[in-house]
Amino acid sequence: MTMTSIGDLARAFVLKRQNAVLKSDLNTLTAEIASGRTQNVARHLAGDYSYLSDIERSLRVVQGYGTATNEAVLFTDAMQQVLETVQKTTQDLSADLLAAGNAPGPAIRDSVAKSAAERFATVVSSLNTSIAGRGLFGGVATDGPALAPGERILDALRPAVASVGNPADFLAVIDAWFAPGGGFDTAAYQGAATSLAPFRVGADTAIHLDLRADDPRLRSVMAQFAAAALSTDPSTGLNTADVAALQHQLAERVLSDSDRLTGLRSDLGFAQSRLEEASSRLSAERTALDYARGSLLSVDPYDSATRLEETEFRLESLYAVTARLSRLSLMEYLR
Repeated sequence: MTMTSIGDLARAFVLKRQNAVLKSDLNTLTAEIASGRTQNVARHLAGDYSYLSDIERSLRVVQGYGTATNEAVLFTDAMQQVLETVQKTTQDLSADLLAAGNAPGPAIRDSVAKSAAERFATVVSSLNTSIAGRGLFGGVATDGPALAPGERILDALRPAVASVGNPADFLAVIDAWFAPGGGFDTAAYQGAATSLAPFRVGADTAIHLDLRADDPRLRSVMAQFAAAALSTDPSTGLNTADVAALQHQLAERVLSDSDRLTGLRSDLGFAQSRLEEASSRLSAERTALDYARGSLLSVDPYDSATRLEETEFRLESLYAVTARLSRLSLMEYLR
């Protein structure tokens, strides 16, 4: 009978290799039981990655839409807060102008004009708000403020209303200066004529945030503030009665602009509701895709536990054999 054996060194290498393989299997099975997912995707899918690749691609697309949605939510929320500030400031000015119309002396009208200048600066500063380093109301020109500082705008407007003579001409000059093609476009607005590109939040869904500081409704609001701020300026040539009549007209115009701001905020609120729907839809899609990927890569916990127990037994047996062989010697044999 022919017997085949291996040397001690070769046997040591064989035992080490078996030990490494069993330990690797043990770690793999332990990780699979802990995570519930296979550690060897190629073997688990029998080399067919088509379905998994499709799921991974869909997840990346959903993630991209999710990023755009989050950015759009950031923009719309910030815009809504700005418009809220502008509308509140407008309502405060309206109340002051109405009170000034019933005031007996010029002191209160002068105070209202000074307050209007400060509030005009507040409105301009609000419209220059930026979020994450990007301007909100300058269109595609997001790298700077949409408007020049409020005081600079009033300084540019002041020569245009000098010596107007009566409230009607004063308001006509103001309206022309803030109208498209007027001084506002060159001395006040610093943004772009192109609005932001729509935020793509779905394959067939885009959110348009095309509100800019040169919007006619915002121009009108700023025009009333500027008119109120300059209503008592000595250069206009308006007398006390003219100023009283002018501020009374401005009170009515500011009230009308407040209603227009409500419409703007309503449009923005509609965009916010669409973004909320898009966010919910994307969250549901992401959950479904994660579930599909988990199901595709999941392992049978009972089978993994059985294989883990078998591997542990084999590793313990290997340790026992190794220990037994390590005690073999000529002295032990002669005993």
